[in-house]
Amino acid sequence: MIDLTDGVMRSFKLFLLGISLFFSGISVSYAQDFIVRGFEADIRINPEGWFEVTERYEVEFLRERHGIFRVIQTNYDFIDPDGIQQKRRIKINNLEIPGHQFDAPSDFKQKYSDQLRIRIGDPNHYVNGFVNYEIRYRVENAFIFKDDAVQFYWNIKNDGWPTDFEQVYFKVNAPEGVTLGGDNCYVYSGPRGA
Repeated sequence: MIDLTDGVMRSFKLFLLGISLFFSGISVSYAQDFIVRGFEADIRINPEGWFEVTERYEVEFLRERHGIFRVIQTNYDFIDPDGIQQKRRIKINNLEIPGHQFDAPSDFKQKYSDQLRIRIGDPNHYVNGFVNYEIRYRVENAFIFKDDAVQFYWNIKNDGWPTDFEQVYFKVNAPEGVTLGGDNCYVYSGPRGA
């Protein structure tokens, strides 16, 4: 387990990627037949080196569907602070979706895939109109360490949905003693990797 409270925590840089609002104007009739009227993400960074995510969606289905899919990229390449390309595999666990049936790959299957694909909904029941979803999970092995800094990158908005997101809100809760501000917190929007 990585402890962020030791000397490494002197400098904590926060990078939030993937708000991807540039691609939110794709036609809904062509897309998944729903609109996300509201989306909230609440991220709680734990000093032991993992973080918890709670996502809340207010979805309006324009046609009957069984539910939604949530896809989280778990294996990706990135350029480290030294300019070297590296591979990163994160682990998603403690998945909860209160009030909804869901299906997600086992830990074993996660090891061999580049993404975690969660199917949310009842295969024997259709939904239409407004439906609220809350998705909770823990993320491990997502921090990047460089000298005396810890960097955190996370795609806040699901970029796998070619539909409108009308409102997007997020909050990042840093560990006690860590101050986030304009000198150590950056937010980017655009396609994945922007």
